[in-house]
Amino acid sequence: MSDLYQFEKSAIMAVHDARHDIDQLARLLILAGRSMTIRDEQHPDIALQGFGMAVEWAAQEIERRCAAIAERV
Repeated sequence: MSDLYQFEKSAIMAVHDARHDIDQLARLLILAGRSMTIRDEQHPDIALQGFGMAVEWAAQEIERRCAAIAERV
């Protein structure tokens, strides 16, 4: 196999893996958003804090995956 083919295959796999990860992050954001619609009336700040932490973490992970894609493309 040529080195170019190996590089292309590696790049395609990296992009595929990053796309899968981004899809999972989207699902996390959907669940986090749903959790905001089912707030605990006695402790609304806890739900809001959890949502904020989930969104912040997901955003950082999306940035990492986009960087991985940019390196390979």
